[in-house]
Amino acid sequence: MKFVCDLDFEICDFMKIPAILFSALIVLSISSPAHAFWLWNPKTKKFFNPKYSTQKPPVQQFNDAMKLYESKQYELAFQEFQKLFKSYPQVREAAEAQYYAGRCLEEMGEHYAAFEHYQMVINKYPFSERAGDIIERQYNLGNKYVEYLRSSNAFLSIMRGSMDKATEIYETVIKNAPYGDYAGAAQFKIGEYLWSRGWYDEARD
Repeated sequence: MKFVCDLDFEICDFMKIPAILFSALIVLSISSPAHAFWLWNPKTKKFFNPKYSTQKPPVQQFNDAMKLYESKQYELAFQEFQKLFKSYPQVREAAEAQYYAGRCLEEMGEHYAAFEHYQMVINKYPFSERAGDIIERQYNLGNKYVEYLRSSNAFLSIMRGSMDKATEIYETVIKNAPYGDYAGAAQFKIGEYLWSRGWYDEARD
């Protein structure tokens, strides 16, 4: 008799499991933000996350992002440009989207992140017509870090690695276009910094 009671108890508990799971799913669906879900696209037959990708045609997505950029909504514009080059990395608009993502970051004061996005254009789209402009912008970003060092908060700038970032950016400019307009100036900036630190042999090199 005891065996039957125990069995009935276990069966009842087992029957409660689907109800518990269903309740948990309801709670998760209410508490989780909508963008956490992956949606199915029947056309591409792939799942996508609407927060990080787009189902719009590339041209439309780019134009919508540009409207945000032109209205100086840089954070929103950055997100929309990012969706484009992540969803359609091979289309013509992808290089422009990557470039303007860098422009957005630069406007937002995220200088090193802007440098990285500009470099992604060079790395992924080496024949982009933006190459010359990107190298100039990278050089100017390097100058910004040098300006930090010359500011009243120079000590904090050193602690934050401003010159390390400036040197990295200048070296990238030289690598991207060793015979370009900014290669010599970038090399001089590196040498000037090394000389100021007393590293004379390195500066001469």
